Amino acid sequence: MISSNGFAPNAIKHARESGENPRAPVVSLYTANEYYIKEDYLHPRSSISLKRDNFTNKPLISMLADHQSNTHRKALRRYYFGIFTNKGGTGKTTVAVHLAGAFALMGYNVILLDIDPQRNLKKLFQNDEDQAGLHVPPLRPGQMGCGVYVLENEEWETDKYQYDDVSIIICDCNPTLEENPNNLVQEFDYCIVPTTLNPLGIAKNSNVIKRTFEKIRTENSKAQMHVLINHYIEQKAKEKRNNLLLNLLKEQIDFHEDKKSYLIESNVCAIHRSDSLYYWSMYIVEKKEPQLAFELHGGKCVPGDDFLKLAEYFRGRFEEPQ
Repeated sequence: MISSNGFAPNAIKHARESGENPRAPVVSLYTANEYYIKEDYLHPRSSISLKRDNFTNKPLISMLADHQSNTHRKALRRYYFGIFTNKGGTGKTTVAVHLAGAFALMGYNVILLDIDPQRNLKKLFQNDEDQAGLHVPPLRPGQMGCGVYVLENEEWETDKYQYDDVSIIICDCNPTLEENPNNLVQEFDYCIVPTTLNPLGIAKNSNVIKRTFEKIRTENSKAQMHVLINHYIEQKAKEKRNNLLLNLLKEQIDFHEDKKSYLIESNVCAIHRSDSLYYWSMYIVEKKEPQLAFELHGGKCVPGDDFLKLAEYFRGRFEEPQ
């Protein structure tokens, strides 16, 4: 595997551990740009070496191309997500992080853009002096997994062309709508506003959601805008109440007014309330490495299932590269 922006320490560690498994695929890691190539990890059973002295007088770009398969490599189509908030406590940052993790589980490298002035993402994932991020192990043993890289908007604008293996960009947006960079809002393909199902919240904040949609639309005519139910409680005893509140939300917000605005129905995808999601950032208190709320408990992982459904919901809307 060759990356233009390097591998997180956890990715290199995972590769080394996989290298000790005789049944795992043979995978080596290299960092490269136009001028140099650096070996991050060479698998002990690798039959290929990309060290510079193995090549003749060719540009490094050409050298790397010589070691790719003959299959044509399509340029990655990038998809931009903006995660907005209608009030505090709706889970904007949690949704941004775990949606990124779900896409990484599905095989996508992801950039998390920290637009929120509190810089929560940097605080959550700055476990390395050089780069904040997280290596997400694969769903299937033996595969490499993917990376989630945390950048501020200024870093992204400077270095975006170095991340040529990244196809998903998820922005943890500024709660003050006007403070989000216009050029970034114009890039959004999908905008997500998490909300909760409670009477006061719906009555009070439905207007805020509508204003959020209107503001986005003034800057971006292409973006799909989605309301996501967060902290959802799915119990038989609460089914009637949930249906009443969902109907109230639909009455307050006319999702037919804008043909690209949607309520993600709870039977399609909702983020359920769970202790593992509520306490997922406990690793900071416990001084452990960054992690997501995707660990199995009793053979199940409710947050993992929910966010994989959410990622699949959006992947089903992706367009093929032109």
